[in-house]
Amino acid sequence: MYNDMRKSSNNISQWKGQKLLNYTISTLRMIFHAFDLVASNVWLQYKNEAEELLVPKNNVLDFLHFRFRLAEEMISTTLHNPPAKKNKVGRPTKFSYSSESPTSSSLLPPLYSPINRTDTSLPLDVSRYDSSDHMPKIDYLQNATKCKNPTSSRNNRTHFYCIKCNVHLCLTKERNCFAEFHKIN
Repeated sequence: MYNDMRKSSNNISQWKGQKLLNYTISTLRMIFHAFDLVASNVWLQYKNEAEELLVPKNNVLDFLHFRFRLAEEMISTTLHNPPAKKNKVGRPTKFSYSSESPTSSSLLPPLYSPINRTDTSLPLDVSRYDSSDHMPKIDYLQNATKCKNPTSSRNNRTHFYCIKCNVHLCLTKERNCFAEFHKIN
């Protein structure tokens, strides 16, 4: 009789675990379904507005590429607005792993950072010209970085970068590549 009670209590705990798992899966399915619904509605609106603006059909994104662009935008927005840093507790490490600048690697100590760096890619036009959250920040690197504004001279070097676009841009009395870069011509 004791064994039967133990088996039934074990079955109840398995049943509760299975019920919790099913609840979690169904909740995730609903969230993904809601996201798919929103994405498809936004794509239909995009397609209708493109027709009204007489955009050529070969320049209008199909649903798959629209979703890719939407995902890229969501990821880039999330990456450039990280959650607030928590205060570290304990002994300080030998190397500083701060990600204060966009070009420093947070995984490698500054001593071993790669020497051959390539130019950063320019952000998508949608996020570049959206006029929100573009703020200059100083990188505090030892050497200045080339200005990435296409109309600027490649000899111009700066310590300022846009926190949203993650692109170094000049911001001086003589030239304001920061404003020029984010303005539609």
